[in-house]
Amino acid sequence: PLHLRGELIGYLGVAFDVDSFAFNLFSSFIINYRHLFEAQRTRVELLELYMCDSLSGLLNRNGFYDAVYKTMAKNEDKEMALIFMDMDMLKTINDTFGHAEGDSALRFLTMIITQHLEEGDIACRIGGDEFAIAFTGDDVEDRAEKMVTSIRNIMKRYNERRERPYSMQVSIGAYCNRIKGHTLDHFLKKADDLMYADKYLHRKDNGII
Repeated sequence: PLHLRGELIGYLGVAFDVDSFAFNLFSSFIINYRHLFEAQRTRVELLELYMCDSLSGLLNRNGFYDAVYKTMAKNEDKEMALIFMDMDMLKTINDTFGHAEGDSALRFLTMIITQHLEEGDIACRIGGDEFAIAFTGDDVEDRAEKMVTSIRNIMKRYNERRERPYSMQVSIGAYCNRIKGHTLDHFLKKADDLMYADKYLHRKDNGII
């Protein structure tokens, strides 16, 4: 059997007369097939690098856009929620405790996000300290509200235990609307605006502004 990317693509059968069998031709066939297989595997690995974020294991911006575009095309008559998150004070964590600690904080937020995902949800680390989650359905507003509340509560309980020498806080904006008639950029802009409004309140509460 011949397999490619985990799928059966055919069978190779060889019958020959020892005296007339073209060993050189058969050897060339095997070598060429191996080269094709290695090239395909390399292409898949490069595609994963192009679509995935190495630190979090989530999709990156490219992967997120690709996945959400496909989801929107298949679910035009449904609603979509887009939740935009930004970890507050990541630069301060990096500058004070080192980038390794900053990466650890980002992985912690990734773990929280992953805990809230259901089948079909799309999550990504857009870059730096920014994350996004998108999901569709008939009534996504209630689920988005519960998800945001749960994430905030987990952060609050974590900070109360003081497991790290700093507090972790995330600013969140959640926007819900019907897919039909709206673009992904529209969802992102609305969720981003709501996230920055939330960040403004956090900064005000913390006496930064």
